[in-house]
Amino acid sequence: MKLVVDSSTLIALLNADALYLLERLAQRGVEIIIPNAVSQELAGAGRNIHNPNFTVVSPTSSISFASLGPGEAEAIALCLEYGPENALLITDDKAARKKARRLGIKTTGTLGLVVQAAKHRIINTDEALKLIKKVKKYIWVTDDVEKEAIEKLKRGDP
Repeated sequence: MKLVVDSSTLIALLNADALYLLERLAQRGVEIIIPNAVSQELAGAGRNIHNPNFTVVSPTSSISFASLGPGEAEAIALCLEYGPENALLITDDKAARKKARRLGIKTTGTLGLVVQAAKHRIINTDEALKLIKKVKKYIWVTDDVEKEAIEKLKRGDP
């Protein structure tokens, strides 16, 4: 499985000192894909995400959407190239998620990533609950979405 990660998730994980979550996924064989436009966006903001466990890639064909930035557009293009059965788009951008879903691409956000990491025992439930509180400071998420993520963790059925 390839996780195509957008800047919103990377920024939240960097700010929460939780990039280790993606590193642990990579160590378990999950391919972490960073669109080149996302890498450039972060570098322009002085954030370095170069990591031997992550692959920075440009799509072979370009797509542009009026409502999306270059990072989101590249992330969607990469998911289309890999195929919906092989890639999951990780973004907290509502417009990008909506566009991706219309194109048949599976999506989740940063909180969903945390919940899935707990489900697959990459982190334990207590760590996931703490991480949700930390990353919530850096992304916009409704109280209902946060509550749903916490309930899934507590029930043990992410």
